[in-house]
Amino acid sequence: MIGFEYPWLLLALAPTLPTLLLLMARSRGSVRRMLSLVGGRSSRILTGLQLLRIVAAIMLAMSAAGVYTVSIVYVDADSVPAEYLAEAKAIHVILVDDSRSMSYREGLHTRLDQAKKIVKEYLESMGPGDRVILYSFHSRVEKLCEGTPQECINALDLLTGSRRYTALGTAIGQVQAARSAGLPVVGVVVTDGGHNYGPPPESVVQGLGDTVVALVRVGSDPRGELLKDLAAHGNILYYDASRVSAEGIVEDLAKDLYRTAKVEALAGGRGTVPVATRDYTLTAVMAALAGILLALSMVAGP
Repeated sequence: MIGFEYPWLLLALAPTLPTLLLLMARSRGSVRRMLSLVGGRSSRILTGLQLLRIVAAIMLAMSAAGVYTVSIVYVDADSVPAEYLAEAKAIHVILVDDSRSMSYREGLHTRLDQAKKIVKEYLESMGPGDRVILYSFHSRVEKLCEGTPQECINALDLLTGSRRYTALGTAIGQVQAARSAGLPVVGVVVTDGGHNYGPPPESVVQGLGDTVVALVRVGSDPRGELLKDLAAHGNILYYDASRVSAEGIVEDLAKDLYRTAKVEALAGGRGTVPVATRDYTLTAVMAALAGILLALSMVAGP
């Protein structure tokens, strides 16, 4: 596969070729007369010179536009470059428990405060290739935001921790529904684990297939042990943030969560991630060939 670093430059250079052809056509008569004086086969020589210069002009334009070839290399999940991870497109389905138990205060902050902090740090870790769908869940799932990470950071203020029940199974199942978008899907569910409504999470998890879901536990509710048990099924990642409070530790946890969950989603259960790499050798080759062709055309004739 071939691409261009600066494709707009090709459009800017588009008038160059017609202009070159026009100039050559105007000078064709004088060049023919000059070549006929030395007994040359003017039409063939002239045509050859024109073709050399036209090919050289095309090569120069392509090299200026940064032509490259793309190849796919499969790398281990632990070796995915950070810049590729940021650029890779993925949908992050984030669901935050908004039930009453999340308003329980532990220390200086509520469980919901901690959940918001983790999600905020997670969103700020994202790259330009990421899109977000943010939900709250309680007795049902409600969409709060769909768009860029920054847009969804602002939507975190809509969470109040005042709703009834916790339908954890329904929340996990919502991640599966996003697979229809055709992009890798990363699911993140942040909760204290107090499931008391809706389908059993165990049965929902078993039907996830290769969908990656990270369960993040906040607070010290004993019912949160359920999340650890669910991590024994399928592609479930488990993070215990129940004792995490320091700002730096929360940030590290969110960044690790982002990288691990996204890499797992890109790998799709294969253990390796397809990474597209660019090779700019073609740019250098075309620039060199263009210079050689121009030199030859100048030596061969006017």
